[in-house]
Amino acid sequence: AKLLRVIEAKQTTRVGGLVPRSIDVRIVAATNRSLSEDIEAGRFRRDLYFRLNAAVVTVPPLRERAADIEPLAREFMARACRDLSRAVPSLSDAALGLLHRHLWPGNVRELRNFIERAVLIASGPELLPEHFPIGQMAAALPVHRWQERPAATRGGDDAERERILSVLSECGGNQSRAAKMLGIARSTLVLRLESYGVPRPRKA
Repeated sequence: AKLLRVIEAKQTTRVGGLVPRSIDVRIVAATNRSLSEDIEAGRFRRDLYFRLNAAVVTVPPLRERAADIEPLAREFMARACRDLSRAVPSLSDAALGLLHRHLWPGNVRELRNFIERAVLIASGPELLPEHFPIGQMAAALPVHRWQERPAATRGGDDAERERILSVLSECGGNQSRAAKMLGIARSTLVLRLESYGVPRPRKA
């Protein structure tokens, strides 16, 4: 309510002050939540939303921006190598293919962490698949890539599938609760269900 009044009146009072002061500010707000759903659930003020919602820029998740993966990876490589005072390695085609197949539930931050880890591990002039957490990444490949996974990773896939379905059952099909219990984003859970060919549960 206080923020809404500041936006409306374009005035604020300093801590300990007595006289309101006029201000000229621009507010930039960011969220990964659905504010329309939050408004309907009473978790976000409708009037504040309309005051903030003047111009909207939607940034899709990294998995929907495949063209951004390589330039981002190379930028993160350059930054990591600058911090380590070492030459920037090349990125092998196999490693790049691995990055493109991953679903990136952790978005750009996850890509940065993977690249920084690979740069630390690599001792040669090129980043290779073995410099990345292949087991962790293979578990998130989309359904049409499943058959291409190494046989050694498929047992983990089966265990993961059973774990997800078990937690989903415990939560009565509530995907948000299940995702929270599993420690993953709801969107990641939905993608996993699709990759297993499991119909998304309907609310009762």
